[in-house]
Amino acid sequence: TGVDVEDKVLGSYSLEVKDTVVTVKEYSVDGEINSRWRVEFEHQKVQYFMDINGFSDAQVKKVVKNLKIY
Repeated sequence: TGVDVEDKVLGSYSLEVKDTVVTVKEYSVDGEINSRWRVEFEHQKVQYFMDINGFSDAQVKKVVKNLKIY
């Protein structure tokens, strides 16, 4: 299953971490109970992506807020 292609987006939001905008999207994946999360941001002209499975929204926000961006 390709994220952003076949999976249904349930919601998205942005958070600011150290002057960097981080976008979080929640996906529903057919055949799976838990949501899949995609975290994306760009820093110093480099794009970063992180896929997270089985976390709650609060857990994803905690991960994002604790990113070490220098």
